[in-house]
Amino acid sequence: MDTTNQHDIEIGDIENYTSDKGEYSHSNHVDICIKKCIVAGCKELCEGYNETTTDKNGNTKIVYKEDTRKALIESVKTCKMIMICDFDDDAKTKIKALIENIKTEQTNCLNKQMTYWKNLTYQSKQNFLRNNAQPTKVYFHPELPFWNLFVELELRIYREILEELILLSGRLNHFKAEDFEG
Repeated sequence: MDTTNQHDIEIGDIENYTSDKGEYSHSNHVDICIKKCIVAGCKELCEGYNETTTDKNGNTKIVYKEDTRKALIESVKTCKMIMICDFDDDAKTKIKALIENIKTEQTNCLNKQMTYWKNLTYQSKQNFLRNNAQPTKVYFHPELPFWNLFVELELRIYREILEELILLSGRLNHFKAEDFEG
């Protein structure tokens, strides 16, 4: 009896193979990161805030509600960090340009903050300084609107970075992973 054809084995895409032993799987990490970005971006994106509540005993509790905009930004940063080894020339060029846009927007918003500060009257500056530190050209002042303006611009650009990461995943066929049986 001829048994030469009974054990034909087809080798699939081993990049997408995962084991039950918890070994590293790059495509699984990419998948997890993209899913986290999708979840983070599928809700209302708003500034974080402190919520004060009082329980039935009259105890006051302050709970910080997450800035969902920053949560999405951090999710995209992590996804980019995981996928950096996959970057092709397109991704390298486009994502580098988008990161440069973030730096430019940050500089523009900090310049707007300083222009605003310089254009205030002496009395307005004195009133502001009674309860706050003086704004600088290096950091956003939390009591001025320029931080939120920057975060909104940064968020828009990180959404564009996520789009590029999704396109890169498509170019790399991450969406065509096969299941393997052991």
